[in-house]
Amino acid sequence: MKKHFRHDCDNCEFLGEGMYVTDVYLCPDGTLVARYGNKPDEYMSSNINTLAHTALIDSNNMLSRILANLISNGKVKIGIKPKEKMRE
Repeated sequence: MKKHFRHDCDNCEFLGEGMYVTDVYLCPDGTLVARYGNKPDEYMSSNINTLAHTALIDSNNMLSRILANLISNGKVKIGIKPKEKMRE
């Protein structure tokens, strides 16, 4: 897999090419980064949990589609756990 653009964070893991021409990275804090240029502001990012919720509402969101593609290709796995019971 070839990187198309510079990414200045050594902590991110390169996951490969996303949709269109984007380089996709996963930050240790759970942020998905899609870089579409070399300039510092040429990227999109969002927390994976936020994207998972967004995908349920808007499947046309580009980052949600990139995440869905990564899941289907086995590059990212997302688990769902039940919310803890609220105290009365």
